[in-house]
Amino acid sequence: MKTTAPKIHYFGRKNSLVLLYTIATLGMYATYWFYRQWKAVGTGTKTNNHPIIRAVFEFVTVFPLFIRIYRESGSTSKLLPLTLAISYVASLIVGIILVLIVNDNLAVLFLSLASSAISGLILFAVQSNITKKLPTAKDHAYRPVEVLFIVFGSLGLISTILSAIFIAPFATIDSRTIEIDARVNAQTRTTDKLLADYEACAATLNDIYPTVDTEDEVAVNEYEQKRLSCEKVGEDLNKENAKLLTILPDYFKAFLR
Repeated sequence: MKTTAPKIHYFGRKNSLVLLYTIATLGMYATYWFYRQWKAVGTGTKTNNHPIIRAVFEFVTVFPLFIRIYRESGSTSKLLPLTLAISYVASLIVGIILVLIVNDNLAVLFLSLASSAISGLILFAVQSNITKKLPTAKDHAYRPVEVLFIVFGSLGLISTILSAIFIAPFATIDSRTIEIDARVNAQTRTTDKLLADYEACAATLNDIYPTVDTEDEVAVNEYEQKRLSCEKVGEDLNKENAKLLTILPDYFKAFLR
């Protein structure tokens, strides 16, 4: 007795929308797409194939799914579905690695969009094959889970864009001001020490001035030496204060860059 192959009605969302949603949700929609396709396979074959688990582990289950879809559509070559599956997994892995090692928020945004675009284009090709050559489910209504994937995925994209536009520049400013803060702190410590030395020197001069015998040349010379030394400390203090003032405008330059 001849057995007929089970008739599977695949998820039939419009090709362009699959691409758009995958990019707009930074790849989150792809997980839902895999879930719906595996659920369709399970329904058609009347088996519990655990579509949620298969969707979560899409980087593994993408291979049997793509091969099944192209085989059922009449393709005799395994090379095309394998190539698409390998490309899909590669785009996921490379995208994740680059996002993890790159520190720049704007670069992370572009890398995430590029990875999502590649994934979306691959799903676009597979969905096009389904639409043209395989039966699809007649129910095209948006289910709550699908809407949640689109909404939360889109919010993720928006937050990434806002982070790249607003947070990244301030992070750059922070890195610049850290170096300026270090210079200011070092300069402040120098001026504070000189100020303490000058105040101590001035206090000493005030204490010994009334006791200096103006007729004693040695005593007068010693006092004069101490006064000159104190003046030298004061001059150094003025120079260091001037250096501190030249550093402060660098804060404004950091914001204007």
